[in-house]
Amino acid sequence: MIEIGGSHAQRDLFEQLYLAALVRTGTEASLTGAQGILQQQLNAQPESLRLRRQAAAVYERLGLGALPRG
Repeated sequence: MIEIGGSHAQRDLFEQLYLAALVRTGTEASLTGAQGILQQQLNAQPESLRLRRQAAAVYERLGLGALPRG
């Protein structure tokens, strides 16, 4: 993403679109990929309610139970 340039907001938008596509695909592999991306984002922004909601939904779909508290 950094290679194509753009503002932080633009890069965030592309990442959100990518996450939405991974979740919508719904395969175990795509959900696991989404989980990894969301976990990295949560590590950087643990107070984000949006990220916690997104991650909790992915955890549920993967059958992992509740999102671990960070």
